[in-house]
Amino acid sequence: MPDFYTYARVLSVDDDNECAWLEFPNGLMAELDVSELNDVVAGSFIRVSNDLEYVKEAPEGAGFPRQFQTIGTLKHTAGSRALIEIGGKVVAADSESIENPTVGNFYAYNDSMRRWLPLSATEAKIVSGNEAGEDLPFRVDDLREAGSGLAAVGGFEERARELSRLVRASFLTREPDSVDTQEKAISGAIFFGPPGTGKTHLARAIAEETGAQLITVSGPELVSKWVGATELVIRQLFLLAREHPRSIIFFDEFDTIGSRRSSDSEDYVNRQVGQLLATMDGADVRTRPFVIAATNRLEDVDPAFLRPGRFDHPVEFKLPNASERAQIVRVQAREFPKVTNDVLAWIAAVTDGWSPAELGLIWTRAAAQQRLSNAPYLSLEHVMLGYEGAREQHTLIRRARDAWDLEEAKKS
Repeated sequence: MPDFYTYARVLSVDDDNECAWLEFPNGLMAELDVSELNDVVAGSFIRVSNDLEYVKEAPEGAGFPRQFQTIGTLKHTAGSRALIEIGGKVVAADSESIENPTVGNFYAYNDSMRRWLPLSATEAKIVSGNEAGEDLPFRVDDLREAGSGLAAVGGFEERARELSRLVRASFLTREPDSVDTQEKAISGAIFFGPPGTGKTHLARAIAEETGAQLITVSGPELVSKWVGATELVIRQLFLLAREHPRSIIFFDEFDTIGSRRSSDSEDYVNRQVGQLLATMDGADVRTRPFVIAATNRLEDVDPAFLRPGRFDHPVEFKLPNASERAQIVRVQAREFPKVTNDVLAWIAAVTDGWSPAELGLIWTRAAAQQRLSNAPYLSLEHVMLGYEGAREQHTLIRRARDAWDLEEAKKS
């Protein structure tokens, strides 16, 4: 039996109750065999497997999600009637059902309210497929001339060099005279590990080192309440990346957009995961970008993303050991030349269990103390005050994390 089902509305049933025409949440229709089900009548709902091979009864009260089902453009109003264009087709609507009607604007139909509600400027930009702007849920950084690259990385230089080599090799397969096939091309990497361990920092350093355009995507911001909007943004994202010969797409908090599917998953989860998988697989080898995903919870990522051909290179990030901490603080303190090696060694020794982000907080707080005292350079006193402030925050974070782990252990 299949794992995933979606709801479908029964439009009509033949006289023998053998077959029924069904409407799906995305507006598509299909005729399926429903002879094994009882009480199939027009207007009721049933559950249909994703491959359309199996049907089963839906629980009482089932229906499409109470959210926006249809998006259209208001084309004309006259008295009590209005014309709305939906997917290239024009349909009639009651003008009183349209909130603040303005010809040319986008509207979404709220199934529970039975009203057309206007889209915000950001949502309209997403739906119309316009070129990415500052208000869309991803940021484009051209790092081809940045130049710092791996010099800004501390603690995992070997890992960074290997990844840079793989990304460069991937870009070479996209050259016009390349003879490599799609099977030889490396598609992407997934970074996983605790928060603050340098996943985002390494992705940026690799983009700088390889001279790539970096497109940073926040998973929670990408997921939209609008039916179909997330899928549209995913397609737009890859189209934008393919416009440049060297692009890296970086998904932060990937578990929110590539979450594990199950029989209990909401329909929107199955749609967005399916769209992302299809987009990654369908991109031409010579134009597709390199994709890096970062997550704190690898167990929540759908296994389909982890097979070869998608995220080929899994990279685990752990809390740094003493030697790695020494390298990290040395890189972080480069802009403070007065700080001695002895001080850096001491910091590395007393920060067992700290993440790179927490180590960086020492220098942020120390620099703030320097500014407050109007000192010409960072002194040992500033560094010690910075360390004490960062240590207090580290202790609070550790307590919160331990409490969380205890609650999770109780649940399991």
